Amino acid sequence: DAFTGEAQLKVGVELSLTLGPLGREAEVDLNMSNKGVGGSVAYTFSKGLFAGAGIETAVLGVRARENNRFYGREISSVEIFGDGNDAAVVAAAASEGTGVPDLHRKLRLLRRGETVASPTEEESRRKESLREEAEREARRAREEGAQKDVVEVDAKDEAEKER
Repeated sequence: DAFTGEAQLKVGVELSLTLGPLGREAEVDLNMSNKGVGGSVAYTFSKGLFAGAGIETAVLGVRARENNRFYGREISSVEIFGDGNDAAVVAAAASEGTGVPDLHRKLRLLRRGETVASPTEEESRRKESLREEAEREARRAREEGAQKDVVEVDAKDEAEKER
């Protein structure tokens, strides 16, 4: 439910330590919104040399105009992340080449408490193709000035501000 709210706050903590063949990373995230609270935990094994710790916070908001454009009508986050029976969601989910069928398949798995298996080679190729198409569409939208709610950030400038 946390992801269906109009505004969300995400707080995360990450700890990593890798020395040679022995490495571990743990990450805990808490997502809060006016609809509820959700969390995630990740634990990974790694090799190499690395140590790190981090705290992450983010404020997330709904891009209603983009959702409305994509689904062809005014649509809420609850309808998008809901049971998938909404007509606009079903129509979009049937659109091959958009990535929406994969998204809704994964959302259904998560609602049942299941996880997604590792992608096949074909799924990986398709994912890369979709990523490239999304990049092209994003460039087109930027050039047309369609995405006025996107804030461009220069990572180098932001890093300099931290010094």
